[in-house]
Amino acid sequence: SGGNTFGTMKLIRDSGLDKAIVNYVQNGVIYVGGSAGAHIVTADISHVEKYDKYTFGVTDFSGLGLFDGI
Repeated sequence: SGGNTFGTMKLIRDSGLDKAIVNYVQNGVIYVGGSAGAHIVTADISHVEKYDKYTFGVTDFSGLGLFDGI
């Protein structure tokens, strides 16, 4: 919850947590996220670039794809 969406996405991708989150949700775990935690589960995170100006070098703006919307 909270923080820079791109920084959050970079950290979870670098750690492999992205795959774990998707696996957990696909197996029935309820995911709750606010702010950056909500944005990372969308199909595309580029929509937050106007708010989170610093992208931490992220060039792949795909989200985890668990929610098709903003």
